[in-house]
Amino acid sequence: INAEYMGISNENQEKISATFWSLTALKFYDKINSGEEYFFFNGRVDESTFFRYVDHKFCLQFDDENIEVEKASNKRIGFIIPIKPISKIMHLEIGTSVNLVFQVLHVADPKVLRVRGKLRPMTEVQISDSFKDTISLCLWGEKWTNFELKQNKEYLIRNAIVKEYQERRYLEDSYMTNIVEAPYFEIIDPQNND
Repeated sequence: INAEYMGISNENQEKISATFWSLTALKFYDKINSGEEYFFFNGRVDESTFFRYVDHKFCLQFDDENIEVEKASNKRIGFIIPIKPISKIMHLEIGTSVNLVFQVLHVADPKVLRVRGKLRPMTEVQISDSFKDTISLCLWGEKWTNFELKQNKEYLIRNAIVKEYQERRYLEDSYMTNIVEAPYFEIIDPQNND
């Protein structure tokens, strides 16, 4: 198994481990240099303690073919992803992965639920889109307990999963889910969401 381990930090010098696996390790081995700034897309947060490079509760894993790494510059990094309004999400198949731009209406207090015999924290967030339609978003795991979602702030969520419970549609995070706060994304055409 090919793997590349590294420690990365943000603008506040907060550090976390990052691991590139298999083909992603080979793809980016010669493209990432120590001391330079990069944007990382489509990684996932891992709560395990396996292969930590620095002392941090979580680590980042990059093991998907859609991983992208862009060198930072004064220009905004741009990429286009399809987004869905909530009205269309309501008619998608259960298990479909979607991207959505939303505002936070309400964040409930975290709950600890027993799922398949294990206790897991869950935070339910009521969100709306630009068309004022609403839906619940359920975020599972400790990685979200310290992630502050602010009311009336705009966010982009990628790779959320459409779920249904008691004939009610809602969204749930997956291991590939990430949330980006405005203004780090830009809506080019909000009507072009097919």
